[in-house]
Amino acid sequence: MDIKKPYLLFLGDAHDQLAAKVAIDIKQWHPEYCVGQYCMADCHADCGLPDLDIAAAHAAIAQTLVIGVANRGWHYLSAMDRHFA
Repeated sequence: MDIKKPYLLFLGDAHDQLAAKVAIDIKQWHPEYCVGQYCMADCHADCGLPDLDIAAAHAAIAQTLVIGVANRGWHYLSAMDRHFA
């Protein structure tokens, strides 16, 4: 699979740095692949990249929007347990 570089990292409305761990790790390991971050209102995470909207990221030659947030798995499992109980 070829994921085109550079990236715009999507942080969504991450509650903290842990929620944005995917984006933070990409920025840490390959900062040369990252042109900016896209945050929604109420986002409490920061990768230390410029805040860009989609148009600005495109102008900055971003090729891929990377979903850089992940839930804490136990929230998902707890919801599933309640659903199937």
